Amino acid sequence: MSAARSLEHLHGNLLPKFPPSRIGGEPPAGAVPGRALAEAEALRGVIGRYAERAGYGQHDFSAVASEWSKHYFIVLLLPVVAANIIEDRELPTAFDSFHVELGEDQLPLRLWFEGEGAPLGDTGVPARFQAVLAHLERLIEGLCGLSRFSSKVFWNNAGNVFELFSSQIHRHPLARPGLGDPVRDMVARRRFPDGRPNPLYEPVRYLTDPQGKARRVRKLCCFRYFLPHLTGPSYCGSCPLKAENKLRLPVGYGCDG
Repeated sequence: MSAARSLEHLHGNLLPKFPPSRIGGEPPAGAVPGRALAEAEALRGVIGRYAERAGYGQHDFSAVASEWSKHYFIVLLLPVVAANIIEDRELPTAFDSFHVELGEDQLPLRLWFEGEGAPLGDTGVPARFQAVLAHLERLIEGLCGLSRFSSKVFWNNAGNVFELFSSQIHRHPLARPGLGDPVRDMVARRRFPDGRPNPLYEPVRYLTDPQGKARRVRKLCCFRYFLPHLTGPSYCGSCPLKAENKLRLPVGYGCDG
């Protein structure tokens, strides 16, 4: 197998707690083949090992799956979206084309891609995101099969990451004017050209507090508060169920399990 090449230049200074993904090289022991995520029982095992390590064995598996998915979507989308908009390159997201390296807590840490991917060429939105959307659709279908949550919860977890790029990409060392436009366009589209609803549409809102500061709020709760052993507050900072957010949100925001 070829020597590993770091994708540090794509990660830049975004989400520094996640180490850069790699292309080539030998994944570390314990890394999960991507194809396992497309198989129901294997996916259950991956999430179950995280639940055991975190002490969630007796708690709601659906909430555990949601928490796991948030980490996975960051690990997937950070390099994939960055390559897409910075290099006009589509990293390989087929389930047999990468491994997932796990941290000591059994949460996704980074991806090891087997290939460089392919140039996107002159591709507009949403076509340029077609491959990763297909990946998300299949994975979310599997997550829904293992949980009692609707697909909207998992799509909002993914959309939250998409939108985060659009709001933070200006901080990237390789940022240039208009770099984040394809991502902003993606989350602003209510429907695809063929009329299908866009599951990534408007995943967050920005509310203005009494001091005039904008506050970022997710469209749907991720049910983090179902996991009592998490350190820190029960609700994440952008939770729509927090009292200061709940009264100021439009209809359709909040909780849809």
